[in-house]
Amino acid sequence: MPIYPALTKSMPLFAKTPAFAAFDDLARNGLVDGYAGEASAASAAVFQAKVVTQSVQKMLVDGMSPENAVAWAQQQIETISKAK
Repeated sequence: MPIYPALTKSMPLFAKTPAFAAFDDLARNGLVDGYAGEASAASAAVFQAKVVTQSVQKMLVDGMSPENAVAWAQQQIETISKAK
């Protein structure tokens, strides 16, 4: 998906392919990697660090409680966000 919504109107792949008709709306209103805020360096870094995936792994594989896994993820997100 183009990172600039205007590209969904000007790029032939998106403008002329019916299967991509909803991409304009997604680019303007969709969530970025499950994050409801604006796309940012911090949200990209959190996604790239796979914090959510790791927190689920900590529960399912490592036996961590959901509460502790969420607390771990929160700490990771705050640390990453402060660095950006």
